[in-house]
Amino acid sequence: MPRFIFLLVKLLVIISLPVYAATLAETAKDSNFELTIFGCTLAWLLGSLAGALYPMPEDSRITSPWLKLTLSTLAGLVALVYTLQDGGGLKSISIIWIGLVSLIAPSTVENAKSLIVSFLTKRFGG
Repeated sequence: MPRFIFLLVKLLVIISLPVYAATLAETAKDSNFELTIFGCTLAWLLGSLAGALYPMPEDSRITSPWLKLTLSTLAGLVALVYTLQDGGGLKSISIIWIGLVSLIAPSTVENAKSLIVSFLTKRFGG
């Protein structure tokens, strides 16, 4: 059931984006920075929620939705702080980047652990 809800929300977001594109473009001319901050925060929250609900492979050690939510939230926070501290400032692409970092954080942690263990095993002959 959660996977069905996730797919339904994903479909509704994809369908609704073109409808609001003109309104968002008009608003962006007036208040670019505030809209970008709002978009980054919204993408962070939605990406964290999607990252927590997205199913992991069967052999994954990260099984708890709370752990996945924590990983996604912290990764999104780090991405948001990095984007704000970066010398280039906020851009529209920052919204997508923060959302995707939040979304893929749990699987990235799992893959990074596997890569490090396999590298150390090959390197030191374990």
